[in-house]
Amino acid sequence: MVDKIYRNRGNITFCKKRGIRLSGPALGRPSKNAFLDKKQDYRDICKRVEVERKFSSPN
Repeated sequence: MVDKIYRNRGNITFCKKRGIRLSGPALGRPSKNAFLDKKQDYRDICKRVEVERKFSSPN
């Protein structure tokens, strides 16, 4: 899970080489036949909210 600012070509290729899956849309304009896995996107967003909540809690 990364912020959108870190989703650049260099980081995407780095993660691909190491087998790391990045959540979020692909770079560039989406194709007409783009397949979106909405269930996986939802799970990724929920996980990201949990992580962000940990950072913002005082304890």
